[in-house]
Amino acid sequence: MDVLVLIQAGKDGDGPDLLRWLKSDPVAAHAKLSAAPAASDDDGMGAAEVVQAVVDNATAIGGLVMSTVAWWDARRNARSSGAQSGVRIECNGAVVTINTSDPAKVQEVIDTLKRTEQPRGGGNSNAS
Repeated sequence: MDVLVLIQAGKDGDGPDLLRWLKSDPVAAHAKLSAAPAASDDDGMGAAEVVQAVVDNATAIGGLVMSTVAWWDARRNARSSGAQSGVRIECNGAVVTINTSDPAKVQEVIDTLKRTEQPRGGGNSNAS
């Protein structure tokens, strides 16, 4: 089952850069990536700010998040001001924001998004 993931890069024109990064990153190679269709929002976000990804399983969601975190961290480190907004990810009604590269927090984001992929209560789980 295909899952639509929307990734909002922020308000500073980073959407096209994020899209290029994801397309060139082998970790995100499993996703079908494009700029989101144009939409008019009150906050001024345009299609160039949102990346649309279609993935086919929960593992692919994890890879997409990991690649997005790597992009965010690289952008944050490249900007000496340190004031880098987070990246908003939406998947099946769940909305999360990435504003850290802390492995535990990133895993929480991945787990939250993976749960959205599981239809009708999620089926079997091997978690203890």
